[in-house]
Amino acid sequence: METTNVTLRMEKGLKEDADRLFSSLGLSFSTAVNLFVRKALRTQSIPFTVSTSGVDTVDGARLALLEELFASPETLGKLAAIGKGTPSSYGSVTSIEEAEQLINSTRA
Repeated sequence: METTNVTLRMEKGLKEDADRLFSSLGLSFSTAVNLFVRKALRTQSIPFTVSTSGVDTVDGARLALLEELFASPETLGKLAAIGKGTPSSYGSVTSIEEAEQLINSTRA
């Protein structure tokens, strides 16, 4: 598949924080942005709530990313391996159940 370069501007600290988060999830910045765009196209919407109600949209973005990850059979397989104690680079994941509880609690 042919690719294209995209240039965007953001605060340096924001990019560094995003890189750390995405790295802890086993993703590059580019992969995370692609996940966001694919989800937006699939749902024909911004894949998290944008509001003025005081809800932290960063948490919404993190939740959207987690939901996208859990929708991937490949990611679920990796998480299952982590849950079984298989060595991997996903050391920041403490448990599958904890991540699923987070996602489920936000849907209630």
